[in-house]
Amino acid sequence: MGKQTFGIILICSLLLSCLTPTIKRNLAREYYNIGNTYFSLNKYAQAVESYQKALTYDPDLSEGSFNLARVYFALGRYDEGLDILRRLQTERGENIVLLQTIAYGLAKAGKKEEAIQYYVRVLSLSEGNAQSLYNLGILYYEMEQYDHAYVYLSRLYEIDQQDLDTLKVLGKIEVRREKFSDALQFFFPYLAKKPEDMEVGLLVYGILSDQKRYGEALKILETLLEKKKEEPRLWFEKAFVLLTKAEEKKTGLDALTKALTLGFKDPQKLRTLLVEAPPSYLEDITTLFTRTGAYSKDELESFLRTFYEQN
Repeated sequence: MGKQTFGIILICSLLLSCLTPTIKRNLAREYYNIGNTYFSLNKYAQAVESYQKALTYDPDLSEGSFNLARVYFALGRYDEGLDILRRLQTERGENIVLLQTIAYGLAKAGKKEEAIQYYVRVLSLSEGNAQSLYNLGILYYEMEQYDHAYVYLSRLYEIDQQDLDTLKVLGKIEVRREKFSDALQFFFPYLAKKPEDMEVGLLVYGILSDQKRYGEALKILETLLEKKKEEPRLWFEKAFVLLTKAEEKKTGLDALTKALTLGFKDPQKLRTLLVEAPPSYLEDITTLFTRTGAYSKDELESFLRTFYEQN
């Protein structure tokens, strides 16, 4: 280090040491506010710099440390953020917001078991904490521990039976646990508020079809098609029900034409359609395959050869 550089650093250090505690706190607060502005604008590099300057003037500015950790999380620098938060936990004691933020960082860092411990700690301080109940349910769901996930999300459901996120995940849990009728009890009120959700709609359609409730299954598809008129999967599923279950040939072929025209080309599902459709429909169905351009003549011959070999 050159003498000139050392001199500049020494002068800056002396100037900083000459500032009164009040001036330091005021400067820290100003940089903290600037950091908050940058944070709100997703300008994370500038936010980090501002929070670090704030902490240079006032190392005890806990909210500055807390927000710096949150910026590190936004940047994917979870270990650095967690180090700051754990230091705050040691120095300032526990509070619900701090514990939840640590749990969030741990979950994002892939340390799910440790995150669960923090969320459970939150519940010991606030039994009905909705965020922690939901996040515990999600973590256990992601870990495929569906019984544990259900325990926490059902507690949240008791608090608020209208929350859409809770209804959706509880329904998916029950599907995983093969409790399909119970899944419908959560999915139906969910779809009443969010009928355009294709993921849930197709799950419900599948359950209703398996239960031979074909009229209800078709209603689900029609509702989805009101919002997603150009979705080939929905048109195929409609065709499948009409051709294989309801045996409504004309409307089924119309729906299949729409699906194929929009580009539907799932060999497994098309094979299933050929297997389950009445034999008298097969010529019309295969004719559609070529007429719509879904398959060339050679492709269709290869497809049918494979189909007949497998069946």
